[in-house]
Amino acid sequence: MKKSKLLIDPGTLITIMVAGVMLATSLTSCHTEKNTTTISMSTDNVSMKVQYSGLITFNTDKTGIRSMSPGSYLKYKKNSDKLMVKCDANGNITYELYDGSISTQPNDQSRQLLIDAIKIVSNEQAKQKSPVKS
Repeated sequence: MKKSKLLIDPGTLITIMVAGVMLATSLTSCHTEKNTTTISMSTDNVSMKVQYSGLITFNTDKTGIRSMSPGSYLKYKKNSDKLMVKCDANGNITYELYDGSISTQPNDQSRQLLIDAIKIVSNEQAKQKSPVKS
């Protein structure tokens, strides 16, 4: 039986293998997880949950969405009322109510839910930006 000769020294081979594993890991981690924020509150009469991901910019009076990054979303649930706002890969924003209706502009009911959600998200973002007091 012939012994095969290794053309690369073992130290170089290990370095190449480690670099390959690191590269594969970094490429995978870039695409597997989004930053998602979830805010939940509950009392005896009200259950509320807001979840959002991506970059969402509100208008100046905080009553609507100015823009969203492709793939971003904002979900809001208050008791049995639900609203989902999402932005597709082309930048198109849609508003979906709990009843399954979908539109490109919020109606009166979804507008009020959106305003409620924006207030909650804005307050949370302000908390995150303010320095922690000791």
